[in-house]
Amino acid sequence: MSAPATVLVGGAALPAALQIPDELPGLPGRSSYRLEPVTDADGLFTLRSVDGPPTRLYVVDPDVYLPGYAPELPGAGERRALVVVHPPTDDEPATANLLAPIVVDVADGTAAQTVLRGGLAPARPARLTSPRRRPLDPTSTVSAARHSRVAGPCLRVRRSSCPNPHIGASRADEEFGTLFAAVGASMPAVVQRQALVHPDGSLFGYAVHARVDDSGPLMTLAAEDRLVSDAYENVDLAKVVGDHAVVLRATGPMLRGETTIPHAPRSLVVEVPATWVHEEYAEEALVAMRELGFGVALGSFTGTMAERALLPLVDLAKVDLRRETENLQARVAQLKEAGVWAVGVHADTPELAGLARDLELELVQAPLVRRQEPGTGRSVTAGEAQHLQLVRVLSQELPDHLEVVRAVSVDPELTMRVLRTVNASAMGLRHHVDSVSHAVSLLGPHRLAALVSSVVLGSEPASVDVLWTVITRGLAVWRLSNSEVGYTVGLLSGVCAALKASVESVVERSGVSPDVAIALHGEGGPYGPALQAALAHEADDDDAVRAAGFEPVHVARVYLDAMPEALSSASHMAAPLASRP
Repeated sequence: MSAPATVLVGGAALPAALQIPDELPGLPGRSSYRLEPVTDADGLFTLRSVDGPPTRLYVVDPDVYLPGYAPELPGAGERRALVVVHPPTDDEPATANLLAPIVVDVADGTAAQTVLRGGLAPARPARLTSPRRRPLDPTSTVSAARHSRVAGPCLRVRRSSCPNPHIGASRADEEFGTLFAAVGASMPAVVQRQALVHPDGSLFGYAVHARVDDSGPLMTLAAEDRLVSDAYENVDLAKVVGDHAVVLRATGPMLRGETTIPHAPRSLVVEVPATWVHEEYAEEALVAMRELGFGVALGSFTGTMAERALLPLVDLAKVDLRRETENLQARVAQLKEAGVWAVGVHADTPELAGLARDLELELVQAPLVRRQEPGTGRSVTAGEAQHLQLVRVLSQELPDHLEVVRAVSVDPELTMRVLRTVNASAMGLRHHVDSVSHAVSLLGPHRLAALVSSVVLGSEPASVDVLWTVITRGLAVWRLSNSEVGYTVGLLSGVCAALKASVESVVERSGVSPDVAIALHGEGGPYGPALQAALAHEADDDDAVRAAGFEPVHVARVYLDAMPEALSSASHMAAPLASRP
């Protein structure tokens, strides 16, 4: 679904694409922004940078939340004000920057943050109530508070016995409190994972964490903890990690014993966030985790005294492979001396993967099926090419049934797998199927394409998890691209990387269309952005997800929704024929 071209603010349709030629103070390198309404929060919008470093602000329509706010806006033509808002903290109430609104030209979408002249005297009579909000409080005065993201004085409301005739200021601690709750409800956390792999390529388990959209000015740490805890409570970890070990990033309430730790199908290691090790009761919490039977991991080990003091209680510790090599060597040596496994994170490139091997790390956190760069890898074999051609046929809008049946029938192993899959109890058929033609019809093109991929990957190590990853990628690219061809693009991308086969060889031997070939080469086309977003998500690279035109949480949710279906398919398809009932 494409984003709306206009957004309704103050009764006027503002262009959703805003240009701010004079950079917002404190946010250099950004001039293009997109204004989007927040779901289930009337009058609240995100203002997200399109160019430069990613930034998100929250702004409100003053007609909804500050109806007595009516300053004279500079410039000619029709204009509207957007007021930047900030969350409450333990020490400060909610704030709204009334003295420096962002003023938007309704006609062309140009905008600027403007410090108002002459204070806050209204251009129209103060309106002290809003039909969509509780009655506003006219007996309030406004006092200045610090502004944290965009320059200009930020205003908070304080109770006073002296009425202010110029502006009916809302009771921010109540009005905006309701607003923050709506924001939290519209941005639920989503669980995502990344593989933890031994140096020999075997799978140890998965690192799992839950994330909210990103750290915007309305998201407090306490609110984020609540959303993450809700996400953990509502997810079945068995559908995210299978029967493998899980390293779960904990929240503060979990470590303080205020919320329960999710049940894992196998062993569970509690990951302590990097900033939490400096809490005065960190050691006590880690002792409690171990007494409960959980392993303990440090989310980031940088060699500080506080971190080193906790090492006797720790099983794993993560180190960032992008840091300076000499410091990395010293940190890894400290971990090895303490008997703690070192886990290298951000091992997403061949160079960093090589560094992990040189450092002799026990584990690496990285995509299980990595990106296969064009110009690298081996040629596919004749047998692999035959299967890839069948995947290409199955990606057509109306696959030729006879051609598919012939391709399956000439391959004895594939024929046995097709018949065994169709006759499995999971299919729920009342009568046994012996006809390859009938079996092909019952399976359908997408399940059959996954089954063909399982045959290609059957000799690979950790084949069930590899196939699970490949099918999940296929389903994700399909849903992100809104095209069934995207499924084929995701499958071929995964098969290509799992086999370490060259993209050029896969494209040539499979006979895929130019649009599919362009996507696999990373050169765009109708399916390229969806594939790039999927690969970036698997590498835990939010900036690259956004560069592909997608929001990280949306892509993460697509993956989470695809995992159970993909696991069900992979578990049955990847098992050796002799081991099945």
